[in-house]
Amino acid sequence: MLPFSSGTCHAENANFARASLHYHDYRSLIQERSGHQFIQGEAISFTLEPGAEKFFNKPFLIRLFRVDGAGRDPEPVASFRPCLVFLSAPYVFKDGVQGAVVRIGLTENISWLHPMPNGQLEDGRFLLVFEPLADKDAVLRLDQQSSAAYFAAGIYIEVTRQPGKRYPSEETMRIAQQNDAYLQTLFPKANKNSREFHCYRGTFASNGQFNETQLLTSCDAPPSDDNLNDVTTGATRLFQASDVSTGS
Repeated sequence: MLPFSSGTCHAENANFARASLHYHDYRSLIQERSGHQFIQGEAISFTLEPGAEKFFNKPFLIRLFRVDGAGRDPEPVASFRPCLVFLSAPYVFKDGVQGAVVRIGLTENISWLHPMPNGQLEDGRFLLVFEPLADKDAVLRLDQQSSAAYFAAGIYIEVTRQPGKRYPSEETMRIAQQNDAYLQTLFPKANKNSREFHCYRGTFASNGQFNETQLLTSCDAPPSDDNLNDVTTGATRLFQASDVSTGS
């Protein structure tokens, strides 16, 4: 995971292209609920809800966001009216899931916690959103009016330190430096305002069920909120590329 580093807030209008994307409310797919904790070193896995096999038996993606501060939503690293830009770690599952459990992977790497440049190590806090396999980019652009609904569909989890385990500060600082170097490679793309990229907007199904939700783009529409320029951008701490695994 990457140490804190400020992104850039832009005042210009977005030039992003129209596109579409889908996501699911986690409560329709898995039995665990927000606030679930895992001890560092354990496997992160979830129990499927009855009937969720239709989603998991096809290629899908779990998009992971680092959460900082007191809230449960990630912070944008840039904005282009009316779009907010976020960094994520996309976990791609190409062959679906066998059985009643979806397993993301082991939390052996201390990047699942929160390594700091000063050698301190805090518990990790994450938001995971379930999507059909489509947009696999680590940089995700969301219409400002859609971001709250999108993140509300994700499950918030925590990865806690092992009780009694000693985490050497030298190793923590080394991982923090590696993560910061990876983050710096993502910022140029996140700060690029180009039609080659997409920005997504979404609304929940009106029937009240946790069904698939389609995201409709409207980033080339007139700005809907003049206060967007006041967005405070911050650091989204991510896994290094080597930590983003594929497969079930």
